[in-house]
Amino acid sequence: MRLPRMLLALHHVTFITTDLTRSRAFYQDLLGLQPDPQRPTMRFEGVWYDLDAGQQLHLMLLPNPETGLTRPVHGGRDRQTPSRCHSLYPQPIRSPRSVLPRSR
Repeated sequence: MRLPRMLLALHHVTFITTDLTRSRAFYQDLLGLQPDPQRPTMRFEGVWYDLDAGQQLHLMLLPNPETGLTRPVHGGRDRQTPSRCHSLYPQPIRSPRSVLPRSR
């Protein structure tokens, strides 16, 4: 007998940031997300964004809990949160380098 599937979807994903202004610029100005004013106030600064299908993205302004941690050389062998979007550039980008640093 097969049990019914318990996990239906992701409710939200949380990203920790030490620069909330820069993170908001990325998610709001580059990706076009809008903050959800209905979310409760937490004990730390942050912002919630509503995505499609009842999913949310939560930014939290907190110290990096992984300071000093050695990361793999290739990011694909580390934690990741792949996402889908209609277009990476839904609107003209005025200053991508101020929001997106170049990675090597």
